[in-house]
Amino acid sequence: MKGRVIYLFFLIATLIVITVLFFTKIYYAAVALVFSWLIISHREIWSLIRHRKLPPIDERISENISKSLRNSFIFFILLIIFTILIYSTLPSTLLKPALESYLAVLLACIGIIYALSYLYFDRIEANLSNMSEKVLRYCMIIGIASLLIVFTNVFYPSAIYPNSETWLIFHQLTLIGSAIIFAFSLIISLIIILKALFSRSQYISG
Repeated sequence: MKGRVIYLFFLIATLIVITVLFFTKIYYAAVALVFSWLIISHREIWSLIRHRKLPPIDERISENISKSLRNSFIFFILLIIFTILIYSTLPSTLLKPALESYLAVLLACIGIIYALSYLYFDRIEANLSNMSEKVLRYCMIIGIASLLIVFTNVFYPSAIYPNSETWLIFHQLTLIGSAIIFAFSLIISLIIILKALFSRSQYISG
């Protein structure tokens, strides 16, 4: 009963926001929010279509949903902070996406992060060995760090390096090296994730 009430509240709130976005003619953002809602509510929608009732939620599924929502919220906060940073420090002529496009990308990314998080907690995490989990964690940390280095080297080179030929060469080497490290980290992470995803599942929900 509690799960049904929470789901109905979430549905009504989402419909209100979608309606407001359509009336304000922010169509891309409204479509992106619908896309995010379909991803987040796919289990409930599928169960309502097939069985005309909400699916049962055991403790493990509830925990996976909570973790996925937590990751989506953290991603949302970080993206907002990142947006404030680039808008306040970069020239408007260099990077200034339209509000409608930005909202659409933001809302779509929230749904994608939720879907990927739920997939990881539900079908990947249980199939990872301790070694694979550690390697995946290190690859993610290294990948994020290298991506930040690439970003700062692309958009803030003048704030980091003096204006000289020697530092220009160092800047280029740092940019190329960070991009290569990010690519390797991403490839290794994908290999570990795909291997765990297609191995025999120990626990599968829904």
